[in-house]
Amino acid sequence: MYVVAAVAVICLVCLAIIARNWSCRKKRDPRPPRIETVGPYEVLSAETGASLKVKISKRRDRQVILDMIAAPAEGNPFSSASADNLRKLAGKSVTVQYERRGLFRSSDGLVDGEVQPEADGAEARGILTGIVFGGSGINLNLAQVEAGYARCHDDGPKEWEKAEAKAKKLGFGIWSEAKE
Repeated sequence: MYVVAAVAVICLVCLAIIARNWSCRKKRDPRPPRIETVGPYEVLSAETGASLKVKISKRRDRQVILDMIAAPAEGNPFSSASADNLRKLAGKSVTVQYERRGLFRSSDGLVDGEVQPEADGAEARGILTGIVFGGSGINLNLAQVEAGYARCHDDGPKEWEKAEAKAKKLGFGIWSEAKE
């Protein structure tokens, strides 16, 4: 009987110590995203107003999607104008700034030249999503929004939302129909 009471007291003391130490532990800030820049890549074509096809090596092409914007879909009267504007702004080469997902994965989703099974679907298919800069250093994501050829997603930067509001007010690109 005394042994059971002694074990119970010891367990309660241990639990109190653990709870005290656990609650006093400093919380660590979450890790910031790992942002990487890749390129320059030669621009082959503008597939839509929010995606480019680039050449990353002699035998490999890759699709680059402009993050946090949405361009007019195929069939929309402004879709070809949006793609033409993107191609003009991009110039001959682009660099891409993106958030790295894999721990030991290179910028093109390969490790030692082979696609890794843990690569997510987009990386395995050769799609890169990020903020794209033209050869002149212009932010193509923002430039498309400023020209009125793309909309900013809700999670986009405030600067881009302001640019969209200005393009809408002035009736640029896709907003010209709304102004009439």
